[in-house]
Amino acid sequence: MIKTLIKFTFFFEWVLLTSCNGQTTKQQVKTNNIAMGDTVTGTGNNIMVIYQDKKHVYWFGSWETGVYRYDGKTLINYTTKHGLPNNRIDEIKEDGSGNIYFTGCHPYSTITRFD
Repeated sequence: MIKTLIKFTFFFEWVLLTSCNGQTTKQQVKTNNIAMGDTVTGTGNNIMVIYQDKKHVYWFGSWETGVYRYDGKTLINYTTKHGLPNNRIDEIKEDGSGNIYFTGCHPYSTITRFD
């Protein structure tokens, strides 16, 4: 009788624990991709530096029209209108954390981090 009761208890616990498996539903969160730059179809004429970051995104630095970011699908242009101190980009670098930095010829020789 005790063996039967133990077997029944284990069976009941097993049914209770496994019956809830998989009842949670995955919720799809709808997100909007917002880019704080101007989507363009081409770069300016004075591209002086090209850089590919760790995520395989291409960055193009111009002497007159800021910086361009190309992710394989969209080309976005960032200028002083979007926060650059100057539209001349002389160098593009990336640190170990994946932050992108631009240097430009400005009266104060600025370094700008992209975020």
